[in-house]
Amino acid sequence: MKKTLSFALSLIMMLCTTFSLPATLSAASAPKATSITSLTADVKGFTVKWKKVDGASYQIQYSTSKKFTNAKKIAVKASKTSRKVTKLKAKKKYYVRVRTNKNSKYSNWSKTKSVTTKGSSNNSPKPHGTVVYITPTGKKYHYSKSCAGPNAIKKNLSEVKGTYGPCKKCAC
Repeated sequence: MKKTLSFALSLIMMLCTTFSLPATLSAASAPKATSITSLTADVKGFTVKWKKVDGASYQIQYSTSKKFTNAKKIAVKASKTSRKVTKLKAKKKYYVRVRTNKNSKYSNWSKTKSVTTKGSSNNSPKPHGTVVYITPTGKKYHYSKSCAGPNAIKKNLSEVKGTYGPCKKCAC
């Protein structure tokens, strides 16, 4: 009886070590990675597009550092393949990468790409007849009363053009 039991146990151990479960059944694997297809600069922001991976949601990470220190992350739904990121600093270089997420498993990050945001769009010159503010002792005109100071004098731009120069902060 002991020999039969011993033989049966050794046979079971041998079968268990020989026929183990495949890796795909034993643990869920990470989803397929994606790659950035385009990265375009916007005014104080950017738009990133990536390749679709079936059944996966996405995560975008961006930073002003190549090493992604103090990086921001944005989660994106599975149905989307692009995202516009706004409210960033103007004329600043950002590093961007994307990864997929499926069942709380993440793929590796895509290759990092960089983009430099555009400056503000309100740099166009103001038309004639616009109200400006001058300081009583200054040589500059201002579009913002708060920039000109509490004793600012209200004038039309056509009146002060040629006599006063534009303020470098608010009238460029």
